[in-house]
Amino acid sequence: MIHWTPRAKFLDNTHNKSKLIHLLSLTFQKLHITLEQSDNDADTLIVREGLAAATDDSVEVRAEDAEVLVMLVHHSSSTNHPLFLTTSKGCYDVRRIRD
Repeated sequence: MIHWTPRAKFLDNTHNKSKLIHLLSLTFQKLHITLEQSDNDADTLIVREGLAAATDDSVEVRAEDAEVLVMLVHHSSSTNHPLFLTTSKGCYDVRRIRD
């Protein structure tokens, strides 16, 4: 029998969250998807990796945190390619906001 738990309740449990992260990490590695894991606030890591990738190709960063958008706009002058932030509310062209 499968026991269904609401997502918020499941993720409130630290053990559940750790096991989910581990499972996702293994799955991504098997699919040869590059993975960076942060033990602290991930915003800076997300922005750094997005900006680094945008020097070679167009990039879509997915995040819900407004701080990520602010940091992307602030640091995006070094990017050569299109850079977008996608949230549940829409998609934002970082270079267009910056200019």
